[in-house]
Amino acid sequence: MMLASRPNAASRGYGTAWAKARKGYLRSHPHCVMCAKQGKIVQATVVDHIKRHGGDQFLFWDKANWQPLCKPHHDSTKQMQDNGRIIRIIGSDGWPVG
Repeated sequence: MMLASRPNAASRGYGTAWAKARKGYLRSHPHCVMCAKQGKIVQATVVDHIKRHGGDQFLFWDKANWQPLCKPHHDSTKQMQDNGRIIRIIGSDGWPVG
């Protein structure tokens, strides 16, 4: 059985215009918001869409739907959230955050 392949990044909107927008956003929002909730200051390297855009260009380009994340949070915590798992972030004081 052959699975349908996922379209490449450029065809999903992550081309030159996105690279430019991403760079500007990270310059203005340099720290991971999930790390900040844990009392840590960590450089953000990913602009995450808070709500999955699913190809919706309005959601894709809506900066109110963007958040700066470090790659570890984007690739683990955020993916679990997107897949409906409850995530508890523990702050530096040992108590759950938010």
